[in-house]
Amino acid sequence: MVLSTLGFLLTLTSIVGVLLAAFFFIIGKRPKASRTFKLSLLLFATGFVLVLAGTITDANKGSPTKAQIQLEQPEEHDPVVQYQNGRKEDKPELVPPTIPGLAWVDLTLNLEKKPYDFHFDRRKSRLTPTYERSARKIDPDTGVEMFIQLLSYGDKVVVYEASVAGSRAYPVASWLIPYLATAPFEGNPQNDSKRWALDALEKVRQGEPVTRRVGNVLMEIIGNPPNFYALQVKHMDWESYLTKITY
Repeated sequence: MVLSTLGFLLTLTSIVGVLLAAFFFIIGKRPKASRTFKLSLLLFATGFVLVLAGTITDANKGSPTKAQIQLEQPEEHDPVVQYQNGRKEDKPELVPPTIPGLAWVDLTLNLEKKPYDFHFDRRKSRLTPTYERSARKIDPDTGVEMFIQLLSYGDKVVVYEASVAGSRAYPVASWLIPYLATAPFEGNPQNDSKRWALDALEKVRQGEPVTRRVGNVLMEIIGNPPNFYALQVKHMDWESYLTKITY
């Protein structure tokens, strides 16, 4: 704005100078007229340059630069990413403890075959990075309901459980629960675990679970004889892991 104004004034002065030079020429003062005319041309050229420079400068001030445009663009944030100390960091996944050496297929493969004929469905867990597989079946001879569920992380089992409920639950529980107690995880003495399960089914009472530990694996049988029995097998750190999950 300042350059344009100064250039306009110089241009206006040069026009006045041209008129003055013409006046000197008419009255016979030709040397003075020549000097005045040359000075006027110099002022006109200078004024034109200043007006042009001012116009360009003002135009640049009104247009945002590339850097300004980039700064004004809102930064898109990935909702799964945390920002700490101004840096973007991936949120680490809390890996659940798994039962060593036990894959989910070790449990489901035989149970889906005859004579068991269970049918497992699969879904993503909402609270932990695991998948749930579950199957429900009614025993045709007794009308007792059997329910089996397991959680897996990758192909490894985190926890599995089975329950038997009905007025004639014990005969069904006496073969299903000992069978599942012999799952082939590392360090599990299958014959000993089967005998333990059969003995626990006789001893268990409501509010008095029977437990067994095999390495880092906890086995527990609860019940309300003769109508309900359940087995749960999990890594000993499973409960403490659940306390670390942010809901």
